[in-house]
Amino acid sequence: MLQQILQDMYIDPAVLEQLNEEQKQILFLKMRQEQVRRWKEREEKAEREEKKIKKTESTKRVNWLLGKDGDVWVWVMGEARGDKPSEQICREASAKARCLKMIKTGRNMRIRITSEKCMTYKETHQKES
Repeated sequence: MLQQILQDMYIDPAVLEQLNEEQKQILFLKMRQEQVRRWKEREEKAEREEKKIKKTESTKRVNWLLGKDGDVWVWVMGEARGDKPSEQICREASAKARCLKMIKTGRNMRIRITSEKCMTYKETHQKES
């Protein structure tokens, strides 16, 4: 019966009236011990879950550069003095990608493609633009 009372944390008032003062004090003590035990159990479980969450959180952060006005600093490709136009940057990037693809394909096919050919290819496409 004590186990049921401790599990439910409830005692019928009629049963409580039948207990003498010493039994009531013992029952109160046992119920309080059970409350403390359950509380400690919940706290330990919460700590374990919190540690799991901390482990899964990414430690990577992004810090934005701020301009003179305190807002996020922005640079638009090709608009600043001395910048290459964005079209030229894109052409160079795609030429480099094609060159790397040719090298990779050449290695896969066991064909030797020298870096000179690649550089010539790149220079040829730059002159065309």
